[in-house]
Amino acid sequence: MKNLKTIGKAGIITLIMCVFFSANLMANGTSGEEGKKEKVKKSVEVEKLIAEIQKNEEFELFDEMLKEEGIIDCSNDTKVTILDANGELVYEGSQAGISITDKKLKKYVERADFLINVDNTAYYMIF
Repeated sequence: MKNLKTIGKAGIITLIMCVFFSANLMANGTSGEEGKKEKVKKSVEVEKLIAEIQKNEEFELFDEMLKEEGIIDCSNDTKVTILDANGELVYEGSQAGISITDKKLKKYVERADFLINVDNTAYYMIF
């Protein structure tokens, strides 16, 4: 995935450079003050685009750092707790995304009523 992002960034930078050079070529065809103003305008636009790309790269690095330190949790695993009518624990398991692979947990979830989802934990109760 990182290689794909790196290739995408290189493509964007290449595209920006192509725009800059083609703008440069077109600006050379104009004369005097208009040509200079056009060159300055295009170079400012290119600098803004490069600054935006660098900001995105810094954000991605910061995001990766937060994920590595465990500050951001990107897992789709949900802890599932099944309680009986008295509020006692019947079964506890986890599910990845929306699919439940644990057959026993799936059986209980089908029989139980959903109560609440708190801190990535889903609570069900069998009445």
